[in-house]
Amino acid sequence: MSSIPKAKNPTTFIVFGATGDLFSRKIIPSLYFLYCSKKLPDVFLVVGFARKKHSTESYRAFVFENLKNVAPTISEKEATPFLELFEYQQGDFDDQDTFTALGDTLRARDATCGCETIKSFYLAVPPALVPALVSCISKAIPRDESPRRLIVEKPFGSDESSARELNEHIHAYFKEEEVYRVDHYLTKPALDTLLNARTQHDVYEALIAKETIRGIEVTLFETLGVEKRGAFYDSVGTLKDVGQNHLLEMLALAIMNIPEPTPAQICRARAEFIGALPQLSPAHITKHTIRAQYEGYRDIKGVTPTSHTETYFRVPFTLTTGKHKDVAVVIQSGKRMHMVQKDIVIYFNCDHTDSLHIELEPNPRIYTKKGETLTEIAKYEDPEPTIQYANEYASLFAHAWDGNPTHFPTAKEVEHAWRFIDPVIATWKGGTPELKTYTPDVVVPWSI
Repeated sequence: MSSIPKAKNPTTFIVFGATGDLFSRKIIPSLYFLYCSKKLPDVFLVVGFARKKHSTESYRAFVFENLKNVAPTISEKEATPFLELFEYQQGDFDDQDTFTALGDTLRARDATCGCETIKSFYLAVPPALVPALVSCISKAIPRDESPRRLIVEKPFGSDESSARELNEHIHAYFKEEEVYRVDHYLTKPALDTLLNARTQHDVYEALIAKETIRGIEVTLFETLGVEKRGAFYDSVGTLKDVGQNHLLEMLALAIMNIPEPTPAQICRARAEFIGALPQLSPAHITKHTIRAQYEGYRDIKGVTPTSHTETYFRVPFTLTTGKHKDVAVVIQSGKRMHMVQKDIVIYFNCDHTDSLHIELEPNPRIYTKKGETLTEIAKYEDPEPTIQYANEYASLFAHAWDGNPTHFPTAKEVEHAWRFIDPVIATWKGGTPELKTYTPDVVVPWSI
């Protein structure tokens, strides 16, 4: 069973963008889940930072209103102990005086609680604001003055060059071991269980080490469409949204070499695996990849009427290094598909096992298949709550606060992933292969 650890380190959690949609929809539920589960650090405070004018009292009222989306029947009296964990500071991200004041506030808080807390800075802000904000944060709490964490949301760059530039900028103010880049898929219960199975049990490793692997398919299908995210999605597309991160991380976790089951070795193994992925040629991309858009997508608010943004993609390639050299791989994802399917399937050339399945949704499990016979090799449960992303973010925060990097992509990992994806994006922008269309909610022939 996937479990979320109790965070132990005394922590001050500073949230930038603390009145925005991300904070309301994901962070409040995650923090409340940790609070109810008694997994917050014993010494803990949230400092909300945003441009909107709030006193701490009015900010707690804002948190309470959003909390009722998670706990509709909760009274203000019942919520008070949780709300008292929140304080607020109003300011502009480019105002140096504001960050001087923030530093004073954080030091005063440490003096009040009688211990030095780890300052965990979470950037729930648009990507364009990250570089300036990072340098301002370091003026509030300079390097080596106090233990620090920097938690950064994706997208992390828009290509290899911009990701490297962002990494270099961050490293001017934060050490790599202080940086935690968010990919919430790395804390999904199925992948957490997969990692445990690989590092603690022999069955899985015996399968991928001794069987002849015929192919690997990594799939993320959703029945949901772009919905109200038209403008954002049209600027990104499915390949950048999930292919550059979630799908490559899933593939790495399934078959990468793990010399030792330590956090550092697991992070290094993911980076080395993704770094060894082949560079796809324009000819291969044109002939073998598929990009498609569902009918009606261009009618969504915020989408360009002549948009060529893909809502489905299929990218096949062949591994060229390591013990899985010459193994065929397909990564694919789509919106408005006929079913929810989120899994990794490893196909074998052997007599007694046809395939190995790591299923995230809709029926979380890890099993082998021979004909119609399924044999479960690992069990796990999806813990409460059922609010979208709350489990993953609760786990991300708890691990980051305690300095465990296992579930976070490294700088090199992110750059390597962009290096693999960039040629595909460039070739597609050149107009090849032709953008296909598909009918929502029906089986897409290319996905079979």
